[in-house]
Amino acid sequence: MKTLRFLFFLILFIPFRTYGQENKNELTPGKVKIFVYLMDNTNKELSGNQIDKVRSRLINLVNESGIAEIGYSNFLLYPNVLINDIKLDENGLSKLYVASCDLNLYVARIQPGESGAAGIYSSYSKQIRGVGATKEAAIQNAINSIKSNDEGIINFIKEAKNKIVQYFTEHCNDVLKEAERLNDLQDYTGAISLFFSIPDGASCYSKAYERSIGVYDHYLTIECNKQMMELKSLITLASNKSDNSFDDLYNDILEKIEKINPVASCYGDINALLQSLDNKLSAKQKQDYELLIVKQKNENELQRELIKGMENVYRNQTLPNNIIVNH
Repeated sequence: MKTLRFLFFLILFIPFRTYGQENKNELTPGKVKIFVYLMDNTNKELSGNQIDKVRSRLINLVNESGIAEIGYSNFLLYPNVLINDIKLDENGLSKLYVASCDLNLYVARIQPGESGAAGIYSSYSKQIRGVGATKEAAIQNAINSIKSNDEGIINFIKEAKNKIVQYFTEHCNDVLKEAERLNDLQDYTGAISLFFSIPDGASCYSKAYERSIGVYDHYLTIECNKQMMELKSLITLASNKSDNSFDDLYNDILEKIEKINPVASCYGDINALLQSLDNKLSAKQKQDYELLIVKQKNENELQRELIKGMENVYRNQTLPNNIIVNH
């Protein structure tokens, strides 16, 4: 835990992007997060591919705007595209369909403790238009007209961001309580993600981020204990093997070790477990293991592993499928 505490202070003041600025998909601690969500009973007139395209356009737009980041959050950005009409234009050399649609965007907040309810925080509407040889192509081209530099949508996201920051300014402690409630329910990934979603403009940001480290440490310990049990089984099996079958098992053991997060408290127990195999290891196998341990114990590598692990938890967190918006 001391290592995690030390790394917490490093990460708090050094952005994640210090080791990969070219990767635009890396998460930035403290930045306002918005989750792009597809509500039930919306976009009814669109095909599955068209809905996915709308979602992809919104994700790119938010990320490229630099105003906020896509990630797990109690604040949802969701679209609803309505087709007003599709007309056939036969005046040109070939027949073309013209689709006129309404693009409606909403930012809503999930009520703490009420996973099925959300309230509107901000909304925006604009007409989009597309032309194509088929009705489907016309609708697709209308969706394609949603540009990442659309001034109206960017202003909408700015307004939503300001309201989100204001909410966290006024209700930061409420969000902390909700995250702690998830932690008490052993929903560790949910708690970590909610702590992680609090922006740095909020008064409780430092406390939230430190708590995310504490909960992540506990989560790591649970996961590490499971992995160590699997590792023990492999080592027991390998101790009774020889020649090629042992070599294959030893490679499996190294792969298992590589998957164990080196900042986990039980990581230091690996050496003791491997002692039973010491007389079976070739010089090359010992060297492979030592190189792996040196790599994972490197301080910079520890920082990367901690960040990568927390990012994986955060990115894989999902929201309920049955959210209902109170308009």
